[in-house]
Amino acid sequence: MRTQGMKPEKSLTFPEYTVPPLPQKIRLYALALVEVPFYRYGEIGNLLYTVAYKLRLCS
Repeated sequence: MRTQGMKPEKSLTFPEYTVPPLPQKIRLYALALVEVPFYRYGEIGNLLYTVAYKLRLCS
């Protein structure tokens, strides 16, 4: 719904951006896990949270 006098929002996507193929995404993810400690700890935290949440739902 547009109100009168408001400008439409600009898109934040880049028209020249293309999504990389899946093997390249996997390599980037693996490299980030190995090279960046904060990313690695964040992913470990996400996995632990997900497992604990699923276990809580099952009990």
